[in-house]
Amino acid sequence: MDKSIFIFLIITTISWGLHAQDNQVSLAQQAQQQIDTECHDKGAIKKFALDNNISGKATFDITINHKGQVITVFLVESDIADVTQRNGLVNALSKLKIKDVSLPKKERFKFTYHLSL
Repeated sequence: MDKSIFIFLIITTISWGLHAQDNQVSLAQQAQQQIDTECHDKGAIKKFALDNNISGKATFDITINHKGQVITVFLVESDIADVTQRNGLVNALSKLKIKDVSLPKKERFKFTYHLSL
């Protein structure tokens, strides 16, 4: 194989990998911003927390599908002592939908979200 073709293939592969990585960072930021909106002011998570007297910090691993639907929420750690409140937050986060997600069909995206109430 010609060296110039080989070098071209390597550069293309690296740049494609960097582009995919940038897309993942962008998608994570987009999802986190939308969840932040739900956790502040009059958002659904904030309303749920106020209605149930929940305060504290929690870290979640959240997975969304190509439609932006939250398909899994895993509580990584939390300083919220009441198990019912923690489970309620997991359920409330599970009902969210992230808008304008651009993922191929059948692909999922997982990110970490830090919640502070």
